[in-house]
Amino acid sequence: GEKNIDSYRVKVKVNDAYYGTLKADILAPIGEQSGQIVRFEKLAFKKLCEDLDSLWTPDSDIPSVVFGVSAQQFKNKDFYRYVTETAESYEIDPSKICFSLVEADMIRSGIDWNTVLDSYINAGFTFEVDEFGDKFSIFPYLDELPIKSVCLKKHLLDKMGTNTKTKAYVIGLSKTLESMGIKAEFSNIRKQSEVELLAAIGILPSASWQSPVK
Repeated sequence: GEKNIDSYRVKVKVNDAYYGTLKADILAPIGEQSGQIVRFEKLAFKKLCEDLDSLWTPDSDIPSVVFGVSAQQFKNKDFYRYVTETAESYEIDPSKICFSLVEADMIRSGIDWNTVLDSYINAGFTFEVDEFGDKFSIFPYLDELPIKSVCLKKHLLDKMGTNTKTKAYVIGLSKTLESMGIKAEFSNIRKQSEVELLAAIGILPSASWQSPVK
């Protein structure tokens, strides 16, 4: 039968005239070192809003999306103004957009996240923590942060099939997060065996959608 998908995980790539297709794992480090990541992610967000707007029809609502963004963006108050004004110009409900922040990136930034995220939450945006689960760097603060979900590091899933301790660790972590009202998930799930392994412990893989920026 027909499968309805109501949420997507957005991964950005750039089609460069000289270098060809560049994916986020290459773009992000270069962009952060050069200081261009702020400009690049703004362009990506505008492209995202354009894509969401093109998906709207009178008979159906637009899907929810998870959009990866660097912690560096939140040091500049201009980003808040940019995303709210851009979403409004395309008539995109901010509640449809979840910003994804890498845990290690959040820690390195030194930002007071509880204060910074308030204005975004009040505007309707939501947040998740990505690549979560190694040393619990951000874990003690999760009860104070407006975090909707966490994406666990993929290597934990890779070890679960052969390591019973890792499996117990992931199950315990998932239940702890659930008791805090935070959803635990894994992204970049491609194999049916991985889907079945997660389903057995009550964790659903996140949806995925690649939206290129040209």
